[in-house]
Amino acid sequence: MNRPAMSQNPGLNTKQKLVLLAGAAALYYYYRKSKSANEAKYRGQQVQYYLSKNGRIYYREPGNPKNVIWVTPPQQTFNVPASEAQQYSGIQGYKNQTTGNGLDYYFNGPGGSASPGA
Repeated sequence: MNRPAMSQNPGLNTKQKLVLLAGAAALYYYYRKSKSANEAKYRGQQVQYYLSKNGRIYYREPGNPKNVIWVTPPQQTFNVPASEAQQYSGIQGYKNQTTGNGLDYYFNGPGGSASPGA
């Protein structure tokens, strides 16, 4: 009996529409996932995220501010359910597009610059 290949994305079925995320959109997606996970992990403690000058996102662990943790998406593009990915449509990398807002826009507003630091 032949079985269909397993999806690389757990929880997805073959009938869901998928959207490709890369670059800034992929990193922003992982940032949002990290932020949600940290809200549960560090209940009641504020976790501050930063956009570094090199365009990467990081945060400092509450209670141990010397410990810098980088938010890192996979190197290759990946698929996200279209219903979940729609919120990233204005970001560079949504459907692998080269146009749209960069991460600086979402962290510092239009015309903002990356925060100093790591």
